[in-house]
Amino acid sequence: MKRRNFWIAFAVVAALLGLGAARLYVWLNPHGAYNTGHGGLALAGYDPVAYFPEGGGSARPGDPARTIALDGRVYRFASDENLARFRADPAHYEPQYGGWCAYAVANGYRFHVDPQSFRIEDGRLLLFYKGALGDAKAEFERADVASEVRNADSNWQTLRAD
Repeated sequence: MKRRNFWIAFAVVAALLGLGAARLYVWLNPHGAYNTGHGGLALAGYDPVAYFPEGGGSARPGDPARTIALDGRVYRFASDENLARFRADPAHYEPQYGGWCAYAVANGYRFHVDPQSFRIEDGRLLLFYKGALGDAKAEFERADVASEVRNADSNWQTLRAD
């Protein structure tokens, strides 16, 4: 029922904002294994290491002068220390599920995120949508988090190939 309400709310907001059918389709059906912006920019330019305790534990924008390109994804870093940490272990610091919303992936689809809405779970960076349609992190945390992560891990095997 919650998922149905989410889509109804989305359709209403899209109609109110005057989004055309083509633009609505793009939002409903994002493609690609990785959620990147223009030029492959990942995390909307936020520092992936900064989310973790050793990087400060908060969402912080990265500096365009400190970047790494990794398989078509461009990451920015707030400090040289965070850049060095990422270089040493990029797989640890990259967001899970290609940077798509963990709650959406747990429910079988990809959706965009607010890079300031995140959770570190078992040493993994999970990102969530937060905006006019609701707070996906709050929904995720209301459920059994371990079960949601298992669902997302399972669903991601299919979603990342689409």
